[in-house]
Amino acid sequence: MENFYTGEDFTMIRIAMGSVQDYEKFLQENQETEEFKEAILVASNNLYETLEKKNRVSEATKRAILKYKIRNAVRCTPYGLFSGVGMIVSDEKTLLKINTAKVSKRARIDMKWLFKYIKEMLRDERIMSIVKVRKNEICYVSGNRMINPYFSAKGTAEEKTCDSFSIRYTKPVQFVMEICREYISYEDVLKRVSREFCIEIERTKIFLEELIRSEFINIDIMPPLLNTDPVQYVIDKLGNRLTENNYISFLRELNCKIAGYNMTSMGEGLELYKDITNTMKSKIDINECVQVDAKINLEHQTVAKTIKREVEKTVNFLSRLAAGYSEQDYLTQYKDDFLEKYGYDTEVSILEMLDNNVGIGIPANYKNSQRKYVDYSIRNEMLDALNHIIVNKAIIAIKNNQEIIYLNDSDMDRLGKHEVRYETLLNSLDIVVQPLAKDKKDIDKGIFTLLLSGCISSAGAFNSMGRFSDMFWKDITYDNQSIEYEEELLGKEYIVAELAEIFRTGRTANVDMNMNSVPYQICIECNPCDGKKNISLNDIYIGVDRKNNRFYAKSKSLNKKIYAKTTHMLNNFFGSAAYRFLRDISSLATKFQIGEIVTSLGNSEWEYFPRIMYGKTILRPARWKYENTKEKDFYTWNEKFVKWAKENRVPDYVNYTRSDNYLRLDLRKQEYRELLYYDSLKDDVITMNEDLSSEDLVWLQDENGKKHCCEMVFPLDKKKKVHDDMHNENFLIKEKPGFFSDTSRNLFPGEEGWYYYKLYGMSGREDEFIGIELRNIVQKLSENKIIDKHFFIRYIDNRPHIRIRFHVCNKNEFSRLFFDWLIEERRKGMVTDLSLSVYERECERYGGKDLIRFAEKVFEMDSIFVEILKEKKYHHQLEMSDEEIAIWSIWGILDSFGLNLEKAEKWMSSMISRSDYREEFKRMEKTYRQSIYMKNNMSTEVQSAYKNRNKTIKAFYSGIQKSGLDNAVSSTEEDIMSSIIHMFCNRYMANNSWERKVRALTRHTIYATLSYERFHK
Repeated sequence: MENFYTGEDFTMIRIAMGSVQDYEKFLQENQETEEFKEAILVASNNLYETLEKKNRVSEATKRAILKYKIRNAVRCTPYGLFSGVGMIVSDEKTLLKINTAKVSKRARIDMKWLFKYIKEMLRDERIMSIVKVRKNEICYVSGNRMINPYFSAKGTAEEKTCDSFSIRYTKPVQFVMEICREYISYEDVLKRVSREFCIEIERTKIFLEELIRSEFINIDIMPPLLNTDPVQYVIDKLGNRLTENNYISFLRELNCKIAGYNMTSMGEGLELYKDITNTMKSKIDINECVQVDAKINLEHQTVAKTIKREVEKTVNFLSRLAAGYSEQDYLTQYKDDFLEKYGYDTEVSILEMLDNNVGIGIPANYKNSQRKYVDYSIRNEMLDALNHIIVNKAIIAIKNNQEIIYLNDSDMDRLGKHEVRYETLLNSLDIVVQPLAKDKKDIDKGIFTLLLSGCISSAGAFNSMGRFSDMFWKDITYDNQSIEYEEELLGKEYIVAELAEIFRTGRTANVDMNMNSVPYQICIECNPCDGKKNISLNDIYIGVDRKNNRFYAKSKSLNKKIYAKTTHMLNNFFGSAAYRFLRDISSLATKFQIGEIVTSLGNSEWEYFPRIMYGKTILRPARWKYENTKEKDFYTWNEKFVKWAKENRVPDYVNYTRSDNYLRLDLRKQEYRELLYYDSLKDDVITMNEDLSSEDLVWLQDENGKKHCCEMVFPLDKKKKVHDDMHNENFLIKEKPGFFSDTSRNLFPGEEGWYYYKLYGMSGREDEFIGIELRNIVQKLSENKIIDKHFFIRYIDNRPHIRIRFHVCNKNEFSRLFFDWLIEERRKGMVTDLSLSVYERECERYGGKDLIRFAEKVFEMDSIFVEILKEKKYHHQLEMSDEEIAIWSIWGILDSFGLNLEKAEKWMSSMISRSDYREEFKRMEKTYRQSIYMKNNMSTEVQSAYKNRNKTIKAFYSGIQKSGLDNAVSSTEEDIMSSIIHMFCNRYMANNSWERKVRALTRHTIYATLSYERFHK
């Protein structure tokens, strides 16, 4: 079995504060410990206050307390003071031991509170007089408007808040944007605007305050989210400019109190914590003012490598399913739109691309997208096949009263030989496991079981540790080593950049704020930190790599592709479209996600499904599903549920599960069943997994010999694979043209004689339409001199259609004949709908404005060539396969650009792997070699169209050489040649997979022909 990943030695351990031995006793106690009270206070101030009212505790409150008691004993996921984290190292022996008496608290001001406090500070004129302002880089000009596409409210958004802003791009606005390219004193801006436009200071203040409120300009005291203590940042920024101020003094005092709280032992910080939160609420009254995490002291920090090896084995087994992975449909559709508008060989500003008016808009499924929603379901044929095997095994297991299904490597082999595409695998990931064993010695011997736990994986190594990184930053160097490895993995054409953004809900900043060693940063709505090179959004361009047909982001100034990463566990639904898109194309929507695969194993509809294991790893615990009867009273529901549980042999201990959240229940006891009843009132189906946290499977001990549940987060890195040019010392990325908006090249219907139609309805009959119907009307219009130019492309946007451009010489006659023809096509069922659109000339893609007319002539001759080919195919007058025709046509394009066999082979080999479609080529090698010079196998009409097309391409190429290309605004010669090949493939077949196939076959054919001719000289 191929190994794709190898584990890091550093691992995060997550430990429940309560011991499993004290679990039952703790649940029965009426008097809560001081430690538990403090944990409740940190988690929920309202619940704590209710808890203190001993005589008035409701049943709902008792249930809430019970849930926290359960969490305290068996739930390891970091949550306030109910669990803690630590760092361990994989070594030869397990010497791990914890000391719960020495827990380090890490309290810090909640970011939502801080954002609101800063907003309040800015009402103070003394504060405003010393701040600096700068243009918000996400804002851009569109026509006579300035757009802010993402309004973050700087983390203080309420429910009814605008998503974006648009203002008139007046001279005062333009002036402010010019002088605020870099940070400048607000007072200076105020005076300069007032002086420049003769506006009173007070009116100018109102104008600037509106620009600040709507986030067209940002303020420098908003703290960075990376490598920064946010409160100290604000204090330093203001303290250096203002000697004394109540706001600054308050923050300093608050910092001191929090530092004091962090020094207290568990259970001893109650009064100080209450004092801190009461003080904070006197300024900004929100429910949660302080965010607290715990670091558990580890007396020994090593765990046997046996666990890491088992994790590697499991991840490599599951990674074989990546061979059946396809990127998310919404991104594929968006990419098709990108290629139709811009092509492979143009790089477009990310801000312009996402604009609904000048670009292609926001992708489907993003917030504020104008596109139709696209289903998120996982598309993986191998997973479907594996699930078929799993279901068959489950049927046998249930029949034989067996509780476990075992998967093995031979099961994966049964799916067939599938090559895993290296680029579909995440560069790194985290895997969360719960090690189950009797004691440490058994772990050393390899006698243990691993349970894939909670949020099973993340799309990057150490992401799970991001929010805790400041707690370990001074102790270890794991992050730096990981980043260096990732840079080597990506190759010299890439840089790694940490992506940071202030979201509308400020509390999320508690999670995405982190310390890391990434050398570059992309900061949206937030300030960059010191020590990292900042990449502006204005510098980021988007393109599609022809070789792997994937989106990429690129810094124009650095001429490097960008791998945008995030060191946190927030999902990709947060933030601006730019933020989400950069995350999606780097990993989340384009890479194989193990967590999604694991949760899809088995049949989710069955009432009971057995445990699924691979090796020593539980991929999915046994699961029961109860159709919730939603009775109005507990006793009726309880009677039905108990009967069902007995009939289905549901164990006493289960985990009531929602997504990655779970609650351990003892179904023997009524109070637990009540808890389940009230918690699941809105659930149509109650899902329960078997619980595996019994005392005899818990091995981690504290200083008193008591056992604690734990989880481990293992980071894994993708193994290096030697690329061809990627890792060459002399590798240099070619400059690609930037796409620049120019509305003057967008032609409205009839402008300069051009009409652009989209014709719908011929689905499945496109070849017939092109070869017969379109060819007939084009011949008629051309012969009568009604048009002198036309060309078409195929396209799929919700539904397949043909897009045709006509250059009209006689408008009246064109309207009459063309619409008579349309009515006839409607009668034939060929055209059922149409639209008339703006013709956007792709100047940059084809050499600039001066050469676009040459290119349009090529489009026409290529269209005629394909129309004739399809006509002959329809009448069975063409014996050659589609692949042979494509090889012949592509070679004609290469030859017309002056490439001989040797140069053509070198160019195509730079983009195409030698192994692509190799087996098919070997079977047809002789036939394909004959395809290049197919002189005697074509009719005179086809040969003539082929020669005319190639002659036009040669004239175009000559024009390119005479004019000289400015690669800052135009594609290279090679890119133009590649675009012409792409457009032929589109007109002939309109299938990206087929195009990649015939490009590969052409490359192999040229190579084989070259070798044959050399050998037979």
